[in-house]
Amino acid sequence: MSDPWGWIIALAAAYLLGSVPFGVIITRLVSGVDVRLAGSGSTGATNVMRTSGAKAGVAALLLDGGKGAVAVLVGRWLADGQPELVEALAGLLVIMGHNWPIFTGFKGGKGVAAGWAALTVISPWACVVAMIGLPIAARTRYVSLGSIIGSSAGLIFLTIQVLVFDYGEMTYLVYVVAGGTLVLWRHAANMKRLLKGEENKLGHRVEPQLPETTTS
Repeated sequence: MSDPWGWIIALAAAYLLGSVPFGVIITRLVSGVDVRLAGSGSTGATNVMRTSGAKAGVAALLLDGGKGAVAVLVGRWLADGQPELVEALAGLLVIMGHNWPIFTGFKGGKGVAAGWAALTVISPWACVVAMIGLPIAARTRYVSLGSIIGSSAGLIFLTIQVLVFDYGEMTYLVYVVAGGTLVLWRHAANMKRLLKGEENKLGHRVEPQLPETTTS
């Protein structure tokens, strides 16, 4: 690492890109509500769809994915000496920025779209494997189930690529371990509801709450 400033800029940019609250912006423009005060309170695409409709949800999905891909590409461009490590760290920081955005009081989403897009840049084939989550979500109508299974499958495949097929460097496993932990941790409540049969299905609409009636 002969140029630490390149690393600092790349990683700071990744977190700041992740922090851009597209879900909040879209719901305010489309329906005039704060998505953080409705449904699960997440700023991700699923909750955007539940509060402001399918088009708004798709827009949030694409934009959140876009910031994940751009963050890793910027990291690759600015990397000096260890591009795989910078890509892995940039991927993690864009997820963390989405989950805990500095621009909206550190209340964000779960980082799946940003994480999948980051994985697309790190390993396109691993992202293809992760897409198994889409038919699962479509079939069961549980987006959280598709997200958990798809993310896990993609990260497991990346691990196999690194350990068995000598893909990239071992530093990609930083993204696998930390990224996988973040996904499972952020979906802990969803997993509990899935086991109890209480998880909301895709298509379930919710109404935004007024700030004074919102409970913690």
